[in-house]
Order: sequence, then C-alpha cells, then structure tokens
Amino acid sequence: MKNRFLALLICAILVFSIIPFGKNIKASQTNNNAKQVNTPEQMAAVMREKANNNTARMKGKITQSQVNETIKQKLIVKTRDEIENTYGANSVYYYTVGNYQILFYDSAEEAKNACEKLKKDLPGTTIFQDIPITLKEAAKDNGSDEVAAYDGIKKMGMDQLKEEKDSWKNKSAKVAVIDSGINVDHQWFKNRLDRENSINLALDEGNEDDKTKPAYSDTKQGHGSHVAGIITQATPEEVQVMAIRVFSALGTASYATITNAVDYAVEHKADIINMSLGFEIMSGFENDQITLMDEAFARAFKANTTVCAASGNEYTDTSKSYPASSPWTIAVGSFEPDAKGNLIRSDFANNGELLDFVAPGRNIYSAWINGEESTNTISGTSMATPHMAAAAAYVKMKHPDYNQRDVYAAFKDNAVDLGESGKDTEFGYGYVHLEKYNTNEAAESKDGKEYQAISAPAQINKTMNDSGKSFTIDAKITRGNGNLTYETTNEKIATVKDGKVTIVGRGKCNIVIKASETKEYKETEEKVTIKIDKGYQKIKVPVTSYKKYVSDKNFKLEAYVEAPGDGKVEFIANENDVVKVSKDGEVTILGPGTARVYAVATGTNNFNRDISDAIVITVEEDKKSDPDIKNNVENTTTAMQNATTPDTTTVIQNTSTTNTKIAVPRVVVKKLKAGKKQIRLTWKKQSKVSGYEIRYATKANMKKAKRIRVNAKTANKTIKKLKSKKRYYIQIRAYKTNDHKKIYGNWSIKKTLKTK
Repeated sequence: MKNRFLALLICAILVFSIIPFGKNIKASQTNNNAKQVNTPEQMAAVMREKANNNTARMKGKITQSQVNETIKQKLIVKTRDEIENTYGANSVYYYTVGNYQILFYDSAEEAKNACEKLKKDLPGTTIFQDIPITLKEAAKDNGSDEVAAYDGIKKMGMDQLKEEKDSWKNKSAKVAVIDSGINVDHQWFKNRLDRENSINLALDEGNEDDKTKPAYSDTKQGHGSHVAGIITQATPEEVQVMAIRVFSALGTASYATITNAVDYAVEHKADIINMSLGFEIMSGFENDQITLMDEAFARAFKANTTVCAASGNEYTDTSKSYPASSPWTIAVGSFEPDAKGNLIRSDFANNGELLDFVAPGRNIYSAWINGEESTNTISGTSMATPHMAAAAAYVKMKHPDYNQRDVYAAFKDNAVDLGESGKDTEFGYGYVHLEKYNTNEAAESKDGKEYQAISAPAQINKTMNDSGKSFTIDAKITRGNGNLTYETTNEKIATVKDGKVTIVGRGKCNIVIKASETKEYKETEEKVTIKIDKGYQKIKVPVTSYKKYVSDKNFKLEAYVEAPGDGKVEFIANENDVVKVSKDGEVTILGPGTARVYAVATGTNNFNRDISDAIVITVEEDKKSDPDIKNNVENTTTAMQNATTPDTTTVIQNTSTTNTKIAVPRVVVKKLKAGKKQIRLTWKKQSKVSGYEIRYATKANMKKAKRIRVNAKTANKTIKKLKSKKRYYIQIRAYKTNDHKKIYGNWSIKKTLKTK
C-alpha cells in the first residue's frame, strides 16, 4: 500500500457556496483572496474544479504522470492566519472544518518549491504537498484461491444475530464506507443504501458511463461494492451503508480527498467508518500528513464515531501502514483456516503490537459490479475490516451512546483468543464472536467478567513550549467500577501523577491508564499517546526601525530569544545595496535606501527555527549646508590607466574627492540588455555634462567595482569581457569639468542583470 500514484481525472464543477475569508493572502506574484469553504463537499468541489481545469488543457489520453502532476499542484497549510507570501499560488482556500488552507499552483514543481520556502517561513506549521494514492496500492487485495469461499459472517456469529430481527426493531446504525463507491443496482443494496447522504468526493465526475446513475456509483473497480456487501450481508436492514466515493474511475485518490471523506462521514452522522485502505509509511510520507488525518479522526472520536482500518497486506508490521497505525483507529488484520481447520494468520496480513483484532479475510464472497446479482470472491485485510465494521454496528445499535473506547471494550468482551494468551502480535485480541451478544454481552469471557471502558483521548499533542507545564488527562470509566491509576512509559518525556501529566522533553511516550479489577469487571488498560513536538521560539527585538545617514559609522542590532527557546540569534538581510549585516548583527552602511533585516533563532533539538518581523533600516544621503547641492568632486590628478577603447573609455582608479557648488543631475538608466559575456547599458542623455562614468561589479556593495568613462555625446555603452552567466550590478553617473576638476553627480539607481 504505497502512496505513489493517482488516477484519470475527468472532472465537473459542483455547485457550492464560497465566501471571502478574513485577510488577503499575498503571493509573490499574485494577490489572492482566501476563500472560505465550510463543508467537506464544498472542499471536494473546489479540488474537482481545479483538477478539471488541468485535464481540460491535456490532449489525448491522460497519463498517470499527468494525473500525479495534478494532485501535487496543491499544498495543505495548517493555519487560519494570513500567509504573507504564498510564493506564486494561483488561489487559496480556507477549510473551516479542518482549520487549514489549501494553496493551488500552476505546476507540481512550483508547489514543491513553495512548500520548501513556506516551511522556512512558518516553522513548526503542518505544511505538505498532496499525495497521489491508488486503490491498487491502498487496498492491494489478493485474489481468491480455487477453494470454497469462507463464511466469515457465520464464523463471527453474525448470521445468528441477524436473524434475531425483533431485537433490532426501532434501532439503527450507519456505516460509512470510504472507498470506490457502490453498485447502486445490486439487489443487496436496494433497501440498505443511504442514498441521501452517499456522495462522490473523488476528483472525477463519477458517472461518465451512465449519467442516470448517481456520481457515487461503483462502475469500474468493485472494491467498494465488495466491502459494502459484507456489511449488508452481516447485518439486518436497520444498518444502512453510506457510500463515500474517493477513488476515481481508474482507482485513484489523494491524501487530501480521503481526509476530507472522514470529515464528511462525521458531519453526516456516521456511527462507524470503514477504511479498507491504507498507505505505507515510507520515505516521503511525513509526520505532517499523519497529523492532518489524525485530527480528522480525533473529530470522529469526539462525535462517537468508530473507525475501523485495514492493517495492510504487505506481511509486515502494522506500524508501517496508515491509518491502521493511528492511535485513533481500530486496526484489523486477517485470519483464515488452514487445511486442518486450525485458525491461522493470513500470510498477507500485517501484524505487530499495533494490531487490535483479526477477522476473516481469505476467500470472502460478496457483491461486485456489472449487474444486480454479480458477486466475486477475493482476499485481503480489506475484506476483514467490514466484518469488524458490521460487528461495531451491532454494538452501536444496542448502545448508541458508546464511543470508540466503549465499542473496543465490547469487542474485547466477545473476542475469541488466538495464539498466545491475551493480546499478541499475530492476532491482537483475536476475533470477535457475537452469536450470543444479545443475551450475554460478555459471552466469550471465561470468568463471566466484562472489560471496563476507559474513555480518554487516543493522543495528546504538545510542544516544547509546554516544557515544565502540567495538564490533566480527561479520562473516566464509562463502563465499570474500578479505580484509575496512571503510569508513564518514559519519564524523560512526560511524568504523571494522579492523572496530571508534566511535560519534560521532546519525543513520544504512552500514559498507561489502568482500571483496577473488581468483582464484576476485569482489570482494564488503555494507552494515551503523548507526543511532544519541537516548540516555537519567540524573538524579542528591542528596536525595530533605524534612521541613519550614509556617513554614519557601523552599529549593532539587538535581539534575543525568550525562554524556553534555546536557539542562537543570527541576523540576515534581504538582498540590497543599502547595508551589509553580519550574523552577529553588525551593520555596515553601503548607500542610501531602505533595507529589511531579520533576526533568526536557529533551530535546535527542541525548538524550530524562527524568524522575527522585519527590522527596517532607512539610510539617507548626508545633510549638506545647501540641500540642492549634492556633488562629489574628483581631483583632475586622478591616475588614468588601462584604456579599453581609443576615444571614449578609460579605467579610473585611486580617486579623491572635494566639494563644489556646481550641480550635476542624476542619470536615469533606461535599459539593460544581456549578451554573451557582455551587457549593453542605455541611459537618458544629459545636457551640459562633460561625460559619464560607469561602474560595475559582481557584488551588490560594489566592492572592487571596475569603472569606465564615456563621452557626453553617447547614451549607451556595451560593457564587454564579462564572465559568462554571471550576475553584475551596474551604476552610472554624470560629471562636469570645471577649472580642471571633475564634479560628479550621484550614482544612478543600481541595476542588476545576468550575462548569457
């Protein structure tokens, strides 16, 4: 299950409401008004519109690389604040449900470059480029063996439970299937599909083959229909399926689309979310992406929605597969009978400490596409997961108020232990058997005791800014009567006493919460993950603006990092010809103008790199007794060397200056044109001047600049014998000759250009 590819996008624009959001988003080339979208379906419509605009420009059959390009043209930035510079985004949207912005670019390369720059501008902020995901890799299901299909529904006792029809009257549960859609014509779904809330959130239109069918129809893949079929066959008609289509006709989606689908399921009151998909956590899949979807799962938890996720089919550790590895989901593996009838872990199924339960996943018979009665038999943890989603539906029908922790406890009460006693890495707690669930909610318990349900968040995120601070975990027993105790797995990261956690260091640990055993209930344990990320540094700048003159001496800037930040302060300046700034803040004045300097707190093991607001330095020309006279005088004894052309130019060195009251106007540069190892300079010709002096250098401060003179009759000059593909800085000034002395005007505004 690798996050590598996306599919063909044939997109249409849905009708949606968009209103302006707060502040303007300023791009380096374009000013963008951030537009606010308030629902997942509105956000899907925006992404589909953008994809449609891209595919409309593509000719012929759309390739996989073109589809990947479309997906990667957007960035997700987790902030509602104004983004001062988006580095060329053509549009920006603020998604209120997830509290993040999506920035769209004209190419994936532009988005990638902007991502790198924004991470420097906004240290510690969740920022990432969207990821293409294919159903082939996200589900990676195995074909069936040439043997009879395995009746997993019967094995879990849900066939008997389904027959107890009177028990389910006036009760209900809704299961959202985030997948490739559903075969709307199949007889298994006629009375079982929540047609009002089923939706297409994929990046294509969804019903291009038959416009009479809803856009969430599964006409190409079959995967979503197979998953939904297992749920409907395992449960009574009181359980409805909400089909949320995220994979396109060619079986592709994006990370942002799937995250959006989780929000949609929660907002439309799904009791259970089935995610028979996953992405392999590998190089390129960063913490930022996980954080964003985890936040969607946290919203699901708060809404009492249970999320079941496939552990994956790579025969590796579940920790490498997301979202099964998330602390907010129930990770489902696969078991099957061997030739002798012994129950074994399926050879494709992921295992490990994060595996919670297993369910039948080999040779599972269910609905398919292309017909009202079409079926197929396939294998995978994708098939095991809907068995658990169906089991969760039974628990929720009996206990609508249960959150995921409560459902989890009910699963443990009815789990048939496989492998080593208790929870193990091969089978988790085993498989759930619900045949007697109506009459005895802990029928599989050997001692007749039930597990207690400890309600607590799956994960709490903090930063090193919270170092030394304490908070209380919101934990309580929702079923049971034991006493709660707390223990940390790493005191170097967080300590705990009576439920109060104190942040110590950066990293991740668990707070183990135990409910003590009583006469009626077993000892029960839950874990809350405490994740401490790098902190944000606050830079204090006592003076934020300076007014200086060209002749002023060097001066020192001041800034320091406020506790608990521990970075070193360094100074950087934007490219300018006004001042030169050293890392320690010493400022050397180069010329008149305005420059912006920034104090930077360097990144450390515990804190992100951070940048201050601009320190503005304004440098003016020196004050003169006569404000109209601003001239430098050069003695005519200046040595003349290195003549480069016979009549018009001479290299000038070793100049000295005096003052005079003859005014010389400033020259205006009209144009610079680059050639091969040369630059042609054109300026506005001045009247009543004796000539011009040009200086050019490869450094903005004009150190080691070479100078050439040009006679007064010309208004252009080609500077030759330059270095190839090198940037040069160029200025020109006029001069007048008076009493054998040259009186110079001010240098023109500095221009820069790179040679060919």
